[in-house]
Amino acid sequence: RQLVVLGAGLDTLVYRLAYRHLRMFEVDHPDTQQWKLELLQAAGFEIPASLSHVAVDFERQSLADQLSAAGFEPGSPAFVSWLGVSYYLDRPDVIKLLEYAGSLARSSQLVFDFLLEEACLDDQGKEAIHTARKVANAHLEPLRTRFEPDELSGVLQRIGFSTVFRLDREEA
Repeated sequence: RQLVVLGAGLDTLVYRLAYRHLRMFEVDHPDTQQWKLELLQAAGFEIPASLSHVAVDFERQSLADQLSAAGFEPGSPAFVSWLGVSYYLDRPDVIKLLEYAGSLARSSQLVFDFLLEEACLDDQGKEAIHTARKVANAHLEPLRTRFEPDELSGVLQRIGFSTVFRLDREEA
């Protein structure tokens, strides 16, 4: 019944979905969200009535509080998409967001990506991270958090996720 896109950036998923019966929430940093809304308006996009834009600075504000204020129902199942964000946050902020997702109603689901610890990478992966780090630093968005897969699975299970699937690079 609910779709939450964390760190929505310039993603247009909610504008392309045919599932207008879903209550949708796009969550992003206030500055990024304002920029996106200006671009959408300039391009003539219609904002679906079922969509709420929720401005949240993940490092300074409570995601739970901001979502609830926008009408999100934590007691109802939700699908949460969190792609392209976790590695830009400090580890405690990542864990806090994972804990919130784990506290949602039974049968809720979370999909997210994360960066692997350097020791877990092959040569191609190490080169990709080196390049990504240079680009991120040039945009003043340093890569802050990485995980070892077994460690992250343990964190997710401790938080309360009953099933954890990890896709490798090829599967993803």
